[in-house]
Amino acid sequence: MTRLTGCLLLLIAAPPIALALTPISTDTTINDATYAGEGIEVTQGAASTTVQIQPGAQIGAETLPQGIGTLDTSVLARDDSHVQVSGGTLDGAFLLQDTAQLTVTGAPTILYHTGVEVDGTANTIVCSGATITKDIDLNAGTPSVTMHGGSVLTRDFIDINTYQPGQFSTVHISNITTAERDFIDFYGRGSVTLTNVSTGYDAIQAREAVDATGSTVTWTGGSVDSDDGTPTGESDALDIYWDMVVDVDGVNLKGVDAMDGNNTSVSTLSNLTITGRDAVDAYGSSEITLNNVTIIGDDAVEAFGDTTILLNDVHVDGDDATHAKHNGTLTLRNVTLTNPGTAAVDGHQVYAEGTSIITVVGRDFTIDGVPIGPGDVAATAGRLVVTNLDGTTFDGYFRRDATATVRLEVPEPCSAALLIDGSVAGAWMRRRSRMRR
Repeated sequence: MTRLTGCLLLLIAAPPIALALTPISTDTTINDATYAGEGIEVTQGAASTTVQIQPGAQIGAETLPQGIGTLDTSVLARDDSHVQVSGGTLDGAFLLQDTAQLTVTGAPTILYHTGVEVDGTANTIVCSGATITKDIDLNAGTPSVTMHGGSVLTRDFIDINTYQPGQFSTVHISNITTAERDFIDFYGRGSVTLTNVSTGYDAIQAREAVDATGSTVTWTGGSVDSDDGTPTGESDALDIYWDMVVDVDGVNLKGVDAMDGNNTSVSTLSNLTITGRDAVDAYGSSEITLNNVTIIGDDAVEAFGDTTILLNDVHVDGDDATHAKHNGTLTLRNVTLTNPGTAAVDGHQVYAEGTSIITVVGRDFTIDGVPIGPGDVAATAGRLVVTNLDGTTFDGYFRRDATATVRLEVPEPCSAALLIDGSVAGAWMRRRSRMRR
């Protein structure tokens, strides 16, 4: 009895056994339960093999070694094979190796917690009008994902895990609206282009990337609703780290702590509205440029560490519009305020701490109604009124530490026109950042 019990315990504790998949090396259409209870392995035969998985298909799962663990796999695609999916039910994930391709045009039902694992050298995934209910993990090689239209019904939609030398992911997504969070997570290197995409909070996350050199995000049109429903919760819309270069145009952001730039990242946000407290924060040695941006909420823009933030054509409707501390640098060009603030410490629209520098560019400067020339301001507090380069007025209270600087600057006549153009200013900052590298 003891010996039998010990054997049972050994069986229970044993790791999953890798089972054999049913090989398919000729063009095949699956629309029934032929492969229910077992996975399939699509390989190249005499020519590239195409397998179509259609509504009515039932494909089981086999347990395969993958990474440091095991993966329940319904379809293993290898070589130059091509799997086309318009429906069906799969108990396990898709596993792509070598240069295999996956095309999804329908709404397959995947019962496993992972949808697609990409471990090949140059895999391609194309989704057109598809419904995606499980995540896609880009683990190795130079994979690409293209999605146009359809629906995304899963959080952690795409994980970019390609970080080994020579590995790089490419993602192009357009015309998607989803309430799901964690749309794109960077753990490695990749290039992401989003067009007319609207998502839930934590849309772009890059916190754990070990080496993001060369990584880019270009997002045009859409929105991020990063409001998690709590008044003090932190639910970033964009959380950008490392050496990433990010360009966001016409994507409205909503929620607490909407945009964070970290490390040595370079981000440009243009032609959008940010609604929520702590709208833009910069940390480390990051650079952020805001062009034609409206911010509705308190604590709008904060620069920490050795960061650089340029505000160009920015309107702030809230208190504590700009705040720099440590060695942070803020430059204000054509900034307007709905509320000038108050004389209270916590109500200043320009607040410089530590050894930070805040520069206000314009002309006709006054402090507490007294005209003052350009240069470093001697006063530590007061009401600052400036005529902006575009003829609008900056009117707000400022405060600075004795070690910090509030600087008033009149641009050279030959450069004033260029400085008004936010796109030129943003491009200059990005070029300067790349030259430093």
